Amino acid sequence: MNPTMRVFSLLCVSVSLLCSILSGEPIRIFYDVGPTTFEVTEFRKGLPVLDTSTDSEVERHRFGEGWSYAGELPIDPKFMSSIYQYQIKKDPELYTNRNEPSEYWVQFRLPGSLKGKTKSSDGGLVIFGWLVDQEVRAVEIVTQGSSDDISLPLGFKGREIDPDGSLAVWLIDDTGNLKPIDEENKEVNDLLRLAAVNGNVDTLSRLIEENPKRLKYKDGKDRTLMMYAASGGRANVVEYLIGKGTDPFAEDKFMVNVLDIAGGNGWLDIVKLIATDKATGSKQRLQYSLGALSAFNKGHQEIAIYLMELGARLNLDKSSASKRVLAMLANERVALARWMQETYKVKGTYSKDGVNFMHAIAGYADVELLESVKAGGASVTQVSSNGITPLLVACGVGNRNAICWLMENGGAASESGSHDPVLHAIREGAPESVSCLIDYGVSVNKEAREGVSPLMYAVNLGEKEISETLLEAGGLWLFESEYSASSLRKAIRLNSSMVIEGLFEQGLSADYTFSSGSGLMELAAFYDSDEVLELLERRLNNTEPKLVGVKELSAKPELAYRTMVEYPIELQEKYGDLDVTLKVGVAASGDVVAVEVGEEAPEEVRKRVELTILAWKFKPLEMNDDQLLVEMKFKIPLRVSFREEDIFELNRVNELPRALTQVEPNYPFALKKAKVRGFVDLQWVLDAEGKVRRLEVANSTHSAFNEPAIESIKRSRWEPAKYKGEPVAVRVKQRLTFVP
Repeated sequence: MNPTMRVFSLLCVSVSLLCSILSGEPIRIFYDVGPTTFEVTEFRKGLPVLDTSTDSEVERHRFGEGWSYAGELPIDPKFMSSIYQYQIKKDPELYTNRNEPSEYWVQFRLPGSLKGKTKSSDGGLVIFGWLVDQEVRAVEIVTQGSSDDISLPLGFKGREIDPDGSLAVWLIDDTGNLKPIDEENKEVNDLLRLAAVNGNVDTLSRLIEENPKRLKYKDGKDRTLMMYAASGGRANVVEYLIGKGTDPFAEDKFMVNVLDIAGGNGWLDIVKLIATDKATGSKQRLQYSLGALSAFNKGHQEIAIYLMELGARLNLDKSSASKRVLAMLANERVALARWMQETYKVKGTYSKDGVNFMHAIAGYADVELLESVKAGGASVTQVSSNGITPLLVACGVGNRNAICWLMENGGAASESGSHDPVLHAIREGAPESVSCLIDYGVSVNKEAREGVSPLMYAVNLGEKEISETLLEAGGLWLFESEYSASSLRKAIRLNSSMVIEGLFEQGLSADYTFSSGSGLMELAAFYDSDEVLELLERRLNNTEPKLVGVKELSAKPELAYRTMVEYPIELQEKYGDLDVTLKVGVAASGDVVAVEVGEEAPEEVRKRVELTILAWKFKPLEMNDDQLLVEMKFKIPLRVSFREEDIFELNRVNELPRALTQVEPNYPFALKKAKVRGFVDLQWVLDAEGKVRRLEVANSTHSAFNEPAIESIKRSRWEPAKYKGEPVAVRVKQRLTFVP
């Protein structure tokens, strides 16, 4: 069961008691399954009971996949606590969103002052809310269980996150009661940190006037009030503290400073309050450089450029600068790419493995950017080492501006075979690209492979709109091809009368039968393709489809050959246990000619199941009419190979896991040169095969250390833990240190 489901399972038992505690409308929990909405009032064996469907029209707050709730959390100090252990981050500006409002996200941890209040043998709930003008804009709910801490950062993200808001927390114990929180006895240090991170200058000023020594407050990690203010993006507090004489270049135990925090979180206004002039002295140059590095790694272009213009250095040689410019253009960091290109004299003709600057921008660029990059020397026809041109990049994502501009500027040269732009657009599911290419006269009949026309290719991929567009433009069906019959089944499934009518015009007969004996009408009835069925009935003078159920047979079909559905660990971790509903069409020959997988299964699972079932074979059926198609319905279970309860803690195994080969993490050059030390705490599940699963960063002194640490664990080889001699899955925690 995934974490979201476990969270809400616990929440369900709290509902009845919450109703008598919360002010206003009681909290009610809902879960949507397709078009049906269930109200959750209980759970069994850790799973919510979804047996009470509702058409309730109450206003609901939606969050998580399928989940929502109705009612309001009480904005009442008796039950709500403000917390300071969070930071607000601004999303980096991309070229395509440069004119849109900024988007923010909040990352937070359970504050130490609340840990003991949430501990219980059966677990409780911690409800975080983002408050804006006394309104809860976002909610995150987690279980506390018997743990003393929530080590992994949680978060909100979206346009509902107003950076002027603040974080609050509510506690629910294991009996479902909303727990009172004693806010009156908060320590002065808590109040200082709260005022700093929430931007409350009045409160901070009052506390400091009461005792001026509080201006120099540092926590156990030497974090200052200005660092807390920078975490919350509170420029007003930073300005106040600078005015009071606070050192803006103070560092904590890990050499993290305010520029580092503000740069990584995207707060240009705070950076400008501190870095007011050219860097002077080695310490200041180092801090400017660390701030620029954090901004650079997080994509905050304005901050990185601002600090580099004041003396920050990223220690890039010309070769690595060229690669960086290419990567930044590909990731829509256009302003920073242009600045670096000019500063490091990077030529506009640069390419890596045949990928040039035009490839990098073709997926998102407008005409202005395309013309600028071309003027700089980037070729519009360059072919990468894997045969991709800028036009193919644009076609793959449906960037009509780029497609049109490239077609008009010579960018369609030497497109052939599997890299034909029309085929590429079909493969990527971009109907607007197909339409655009047709307008420019590109052929719609270059075969995807021998015997598969673009029309057949689109049909096989389930692209209804593209298939209809290709037919209108003269797309052909290759009836003599060995792939015609299998593609025709997919055409029936599209439920497009326009496509089938177009095939009739090309020579398809309405009474066509497949090698299995079934006809078009039987498949249309099986797939509930109403448009196609109506068309066929008209052409065949209201003939009824020969589709029967299993109960109408004298003997139940017997399987002659079957294979198990493969359920890879990656899908197991995403979806957990699944009961997949199947509708299978079996011909008189025993061949499986049609499969429909229930929509309750995710698409990537449905495709895998369908391909497997199509390979099944039944014994020939006893039927008088070979054209009959038997419709069968059943379920197959897909189960995870290990469950949460099967994952051991380290203190329960007989033999600890060990690294067979431990790969040393790559020390970021700029941090190593600056002699910045730090660590990354990682946690993951090492399964019974020695494979690393669910690898996450639990804590880190600097974000630049995170990726090298993750890669180190992934690339290392592990021997699994053992319990009574048998390999088992186990939870692992490890700290990787970076010491220059």
